[in-house]
Amino acid sequence: MSIDVLLAGALGALIVFVLGVLLEWWRRERERRGLLRLFLAEINHNEIVIKAIDESGTSLPESPHLDKLKTETWEENQQAALGLPDELLEALERVMNSIRDGLGMRETEIAREPSRPWNPHFYAIFTRVHNTL
Repeated sequence: MSIDVLLAGALGALIVFVLGVLLEWWRRERERRGLLRLFLAEINHNEIVIKAIDESGTSLPESPHLDKLKTETWEENQQAALGLPDELLEALERVMNSIRDGLGMRETEIAREPSRPWNPHFYAIFTRVHNTL
């Protein structure tokens, strides 16, 4: 076997390795963007629900629309979201945990504390995450 064949084989292996790394990066990037689109759709949906509740004049815990807030996409994809940038992940966690807490409050705490105020920064957090995405 000549040195030319060995060099050609090594060069071919290097090219295949580099292409494999690029392909994996491209797949992760597509997955990340798809995940962000799903989260953004869920956040936009919740933003519309919160605006409707706000415009109706009822408090959030007493609103009949509270159960329309959704966190399913977040709950099903939290593990995959760990690959997102830390700042974005923390903002998403705050938003979705706030919604989840609100939905839990609807089920467990409204009967005991019907006048409990809603988090005043909730809408601002939605706007921040929406603008980040």
